[in-house]
Amino acid sequence: MGGTLFKFIEGIKDGIFEVIYPKKYLCLVCEEEEIEGICEKCRKDIKRCNENEISYAYYNSTLKKLILDFKFRKNFNSGELLSDFIVEKLKNEEKDYILTYVPISKNKLKVRGFNQCEYLCKEASKKLNVDVLETLKQVKEIRAQKTLNKEQREKNILNAFEAINIEKIKGKNIVLVDDVITTGATIRECERILKKCGVNKIKLLTIGKSDI
Repeated sequence: MGGTLFKFIEGIKDGIFEVIYPKKYLCLVCEEEEIEGICEKCRKDIKRCNENEISYAYYNSTLKKLILDFKFRKNFNSGELLSDFIVEKLKNEEKDYILTYVPISKNKLKVRGFNQCEYLCKEASKKLNVDVLETLKQVKEIRAQKTLNKEQREKNILNAFEAINIEKIKGKNIVLVDDVITTGATIRECERILKKCGVNKIKLLTIGKSDI
């Protein structure tokens, strides 16, 4: 009963989103070709990472536009497409895991209105038919990681997160999602904290890989 009610509520939310953010039948990147999603030319511009890497693709012009439009301009059509990349990355995995995500601060949540990684996980979970669980919270404000070098990033992020719902993740397999990885300081710190909670196995996954 609880699962059915949850799916019903999620269906209503999806309907509301469709009204507020209707699908654009132009390429989400170049806006030149009439298509749902992105055109073949823009799709080919997305440079896939190797299968053994944790990231789906390199953070190049096309992928960068999709992520920034979703993250800062609330283009949920781009967000839906990005969630498909998560599904593609996990399509050969046994469905014995819980999806979770890197948290953001209360201030960022207030300004942005949503956690982009939470949204991506929830969209992907519907397509994969797996559960999503909030497992971490950010407990201190941190400086923008992109302004720091590797050593500063690791120090900046240390003890910035705490685990929650610990009793629900003991002995479980988890896929931890972030949008973009550069040095990996943030997602590795989250991984470190979750490992201390008795998680069985953690797989890291990001949409983009940046060398900046």
